[in-house]
Amino acid sequence: MYKSSWINLGPANRRSSWPTGLNIFSFSENFEAIRLIGSPRFAARHFFEPGDGSNSYYVPCFGYRSKTQEFFESETCPACRIGLEPKVFLSCNAIIRSIQKDKPSKLELETPSEKGFRDKNDPSWTPVRVIEIPATSIASIGEIEKQNTHRLKGVEVTKGVEDTKYGRDLMVALVRNPKFTKYEIKSGKVSPLSDEELLFLKFDLSTIPNLGNSQKPESLHYEAKNRLAALLKANKLAGRK
Repeated sequence: MYKSSWINLGPANRRSSWPTGLNIFSFSENFEAIRLIGSPRFAARHFFEPGDGSNSYYVPCFGYRSKTQEFFESETCPACRIGLEPKVFLSCNAIIRSIQKDKPSKLELETPSEKGFRDKNDPSWTPVRVIEIPATSIASIGEIEKQNTHRLKGVEVTKGVEDTKYGRDLMVALVRNPKFTKYEIKSGKVSPLSDEELLFLKFDLSTIPNLGNSQKPESLHYEAKNRLAALLKANKLAGRK
């Protein structure tokens, strides 16, 4: 569970476009300056290929609980049952500095949702996006945070990279790899959030599909049942040879 520090963040189990109401930012191979705001959220998902020629897509892992960062009840997750490896990742709100630099001269006020979050369909300008950090890159942020120390009242204190007063920017670039997604993450400048930045609305990360807030797709259950039956049949035939 998130403890106001990236140093100890990491999936409790390393087993390794998403249908949400979030505006997810896509990184490139060029370094992008960002500032994390708010707490991140763990989730796990599978990359599902239907096998009938239709488009591939992500589905939630229903054997993973984000609050405890643990896999359990894998037998109840249809994607786990057919052998699809779940991938753990973190989502977090972030100010994208390149977007912030292109701030329009005239701004419309953001309209918060009933819960006080940013609506993806809100037409007003915002530099805030949701970023996804794969498990392979979480430790990099923790290492940067270890160096984010400040002397306060005569005592050396380590502050979170997302701290509103003592936090720092991160420089993030995509590392191309056909087998997994990974980011190179470097330390950026330290600065307090401005009054304007403190007022930016965040996206509601609780809408990320996970066990407890998503309905299991029936189509996936049927597909999993059929593929599982085919795998079992193939194993039996192989055992006879």
